[in-house]
Amino acid sequence: MTASRPARLWRRARRGINKRWTRLYNNQVARRLGRVPKATRVPRFFIELTNHCNLRCNMCPRPSLRRELGHMDWELYCDIIDRIGRLGGWYVGLNRFGESLLYPRFVDAVRRAKEVGVNQVVVVTNATLLSEERSSEILDSGLDQLLISLDTLDRATYEANRRGAKLDQVVANVDRIIDMRRQRGAVRPRIILNSVMVQEDIEQIRALFDKYYDQVDKISLKPCARYGEGQDLPFEGVPRKRWRACTQPWERLNIFWNGDATVCCGDLEGELVVGNVRQASMEQLWLGSRRALEIRRLHHHHEFGTLPVCQRCDATNADFFEGAVEQLRRVYGAMGMGDQVVGLRDTTPLVKWPERESKVNRNEGRKPAVEADDLEP
Repeated sequence: MTASRPARLWRRARRGINKRWTRLYNNQVARRLGRVPKATRVPRFFIELTNHCNLRCNMCPRPSLRRELGHMDWELYCDIIDRIGRLGGWYVGLNRFGESLLYPRFVDAVRRAKEVGVNQVVVVTNATLLSEERSSEILDSGLDQLLISLDTLDRATYEANRRGAKLDQVVANVDRIIDMRRQRGAVRPRIILNSVMVQEDIEQIRALFDKYYDQVDKISLKPCARYGEGQDLPFEGVPRKRWRACTQPWERLNIFWNGDATVCCGDLEGELVVGNVRQASMEQLWLGSRRALEIRRLHHHHEFGTLPVCQRCDATNADFFEGAVEQLRRVYGAMGMGDQVVGLRDTTPLVKWPERESKVNRNEGRKPAVEADDLEP
């Protein structure tokens, strides 16, 4: 059921109109009257194809996961993605708390999303399973963005932080898919390095830039945030003196492999579930759910007493944000880009990458940029 071009254009126009109307209401009405802002009509969707994972990463809370493990039923996925397509969904991330390349029909899932008219289909992977065959399938699938978790080229640091992975294998896999895309003269999927700064080591970051600056589309350096019990981090969290509202309850709907829907990317156990896609429409879950509306109200008023998952998350810690922005300016400053740091959106860096003349031909590699809209917080 491929969406026609007129249908796609109409969805895009409608999305733009609704986005502008929501922004106008929130800025001119809700802010002045002290009302809870309205959520965007169509959120960004994240679908947990599986919550199985082959690594135990220190910065991830998944090692403490107590939810049942499983793969999403193919029929359920098709129903979800078809409904997202009819709704005009423009962004779908195909993962949450698992390694999506373990999903048996991952490539089929990408193709189905593109068939229904999703503009941006994105996945985050640890790249351990990026074999030559799988890389070829991904390049042919229509995937728009491939986010690769690669924090450093220092073997000891990498393998200590991403337990179960071998750096040499991951680098070989990353280099191969970059080379395969170059040989095809392709520009999709965009390849983005997603680098969490568990340890702030300027020389390690510089080595990453030296190797991949002209080979990938973006390099995103992310402050390491606390948002779950299972994280094993070598530092204490930033003491919380001031609260802030997280934007995720207004912008994204995450769907677990069993159909449960939550409005938070860090909701490991489903504490913020607003319903199940088997029993409710996407519109009901996102715009009509009493639970979703209550979560937004509580965030707006900084009332987190009944939201433990939000209490322990750095996305609601205003003091963490100040320190994280300073870290971004410091690290990007060492790369000669400190003035380009704008701030953070939840825990995703907002950095204006400077326009530079590309060092190589378009099909031989492209300069990276760092933006917020398509990165995992």
